[in-house]
Amino acid sequence: MGRGLVVELKKAFCNKVFYAVILIGIVAAIMAFFNSTAWGLSKYWLKYMVGDAVTVESALRSNYTDMPLEVWMPRYGTSNRYYYLWITILPILCVLPYGLSYYNEKRKGMINQLIYRMGRRQYFTIKLLVSFINGGCVAVIPMIVNLLMCMCFIPWGMPLLSTKLYPVVEGNVFDNIFYTRPFLYVCIYLGLMFILFGLINCLALFFVYFIDNAFALMITPFVLYFAEHVLFSLGFGRGELSLLNNSNLYNVFSINMLLTDDKKLYLPVFTDIEELAKWPIPGDMDTIELNFDSYSEIILDHTHDIEGLVINPFGKSYIISEEWLRELRTMKEERLKVKELKIPVNSKILLSEPEKFPTMLAEEITKCCDEIGTVNRAWLLEMTTEKDESWLLVVDFKGDKNIIFPEINYAAKNYLGMRYLDMISYDDEFAKKSVENHKAFYDKISL
Repeated sequence: MGRGLVVELKKAFCNKVFYAVILIGIVAAIMAFFNSTAWGLSKYWLKYMVGDAVTVESALRSNYTDMPLEVWMPRYGTSNRYYYLWITILPILCVLPYGLSYYNEKRKGMINQLIYRMGRRQYFTIKLLVSFINGGCVAVIPMIVNLLMCMCFIPWGMPLLSTKLYPVVEGNVFDNIFYTRPFLYVCIYLGLMFILFGLINCLALFFVYFIDNAFALMITPFVLYFAEHVLFSLGFGRGELSLLNNSNLYNVFSINMLLTDDKKLYLPVFTDIEELAKWPIPGDMDTIELNFDSYSEIILDHTHDIEGLVINPFGKSYIISEEWLRELRTMKEERLKVKELKIPVNSKILLSEPEKFPTMLAEEITKCCDEIGTVNRAWLLEMTTEKDESWLLVVDFKGDKNIIFPEINYAAKNYLGMRYLDMISYDDEFAKKSVENHKAFYDKISL
């Protein structure tokens, strides 16, 4: 059996069709990487690895670390066109390298000679085993490639359930393993995928007795695979039982949309439970809390027909279009950037004490300065220029401003309102003149 197995393994793995099928899978894996948030997250950690001050400080202040499973291609399901196309046609790809070998040997009359040499039982055992292994490899190799790409940029860490970044939630299959031993979870997932598509590939051997056409035989596993998906998803309304849906192993959920009279789709958003109660939906339907970043990712980072968000659609509603949402995200990203004040020559600037002192902003900056330990004093003024209004923070400190300023900016970001936070060192002559007649709200020296 050993020699016959080696011969069949060479047939299955050392042929141009197998190489082509694996290449197709790897291309899909690479495209899925660049067509998802994996690439954006990877660029963030690339900045961290090269020592970008803002990114390093942001990462150090975070209570969690991103990890590859957060952006591994199986988690996106239908939202990633490359992954979903590949996973849909995978039964056909599995059959192409070796699934039709029994049919070809039978059609050419070689089967009698092979059975005579090794025996009927041994012949069919080897065929089934090699078909199983070949189909499983076609399925898992591209997924391993995509995972390795993610691991090249994103550090491996322990996923935290509290972050809600991962699609595996309590009650999912192997959820405890995912959050305690993620590498074992990956092995289980790949093992299940290997078994599933290995068995699907073996179907081609079985249907040789009923189908005498190579093309029909090749697409039979795909037809059964997709028919099962349609039957459970549309026929019985139990899409969670579909093999196509469960190829993710992750928790895949659907979001109800609202269709307007002019046939436009909007994602509903509710500000509180009272507004949600106005929507006549089943009482047992699950709800999920999302922040602005999550909504913008759903709308802007994936291909779909959604026009935008509608806030409180059954009350005093407000629509945010896709274009306006993109602009809001750009504005947020711009406001979160550290801004060191640079005064243009001959520019007109008005500095004054805030009419309404931003107490919460000052408290957060005070806490941050206490944690830094090298900030001596800080002044907060209103600054009006020809272009806009902003907060001016003058900081008297010792150390590296490329570290201190990002820390203060991170602490203050949720309390800025519609203004920017401009920061300037007290060592600057303009800064000293600006605060001559103003009292520091943070004064470590006097303490």
